[in-house]
Amino acid sequence: MKELKPFTKISLSLLSLGAILSLIGYLAGGWTNMKLVAENYFQPQTASFSNIRAIEVNEKLSIMPSPDNQFHLHYYRNQHKGIDLLSHQVQDGKLTISSAYQGIVTYDGLLEPILHLVNDQNIAYYQPVLQIPKNSTIETLSGNLQGDLYLDKVTIQNLELTAEDGDMLIENSQLSFAHLSHLNGEVAINHSTLTSPKDISDTVGSSLTIEDGVFKAENLKLEGRHDISNFGGSIDISLHSQTKTDIYIDASQNNSRMELPAYSNTKANNYLFISTLDGELTIR
Repeated sequence: MKELKPFTKISLSLLSLGAILSLIGYLAGGWTNMKLVAENYFQPQTASFSNIRAIEVNEKLSIMPSPDNQFHLHYYRNQHKGIDLLSHQVQDGKLTISSAYQGIVTYDGLLEPILHLVNDQNIAYYQPVLQIPKNSTIETLSGNLQGDLYLDKVTIQNLELTAEDGDMLIENSQLSFAHLSHLNGEVAINHSTLTSPKDISDTVGSSLTIEDGVFKAENLKLEGRHDISNFGGSIDISLHSQTKTDIYIDASQNNSRMELPAYSNTKANNYLFISTLDGELTIR
């Protein structure tokens, strides 16, 4: 048998010693102590506001109803480093939300991933939550964000948003938007209403553009003029019963016009141009 080199012997000895010490530490309650450290390493934070009219978001976020008449932003703070995991500021009724590490290169070291593993809340994947008062209207939601976005039971007058590398889910909401662009991820809009200028003779309406992703909509209500395009993915839409009776749809699938006799009334009050490139198009 070939004799091991001295360096290899030392490495194996140190590895064995480390394993033995780790086992001793675990049996002595080290894992429990590590859990206590992890629970105190990341602390939940809540910031409350009032009279917010506009929101600019540059970080993954969930927006949903508040239990009272205040705005509440929930996120985490790294107590060890003394850094919030989210940056926010309010100026003239506008709330700006962004990553605390935007433009900063950070190094977590060996302890950080271990604490993420030990902490059952899995802070590394936590999505901040903004709660807004029920029945309130946000004048503008804008920004350029990376990550997931979730909207539930919100009303937004003007949506001007670009998102990438994440999924977007909108439910039970009413949105009037100029432009929504999404790159690399799934977009789903369920039981919601999209509105734009009622005069459909205006060549400018709402614009929803998806690239490298799938667009799905369930019970979608459309009012006004809309443009939905997917470059590199499919579109599957179930229309609201009211929309089905009063909309003209100009559809194109993979550069070929689709004939939709049920939606060919050019005198309808609502208009939709919809197209896919390299993907299936389904309207129900």
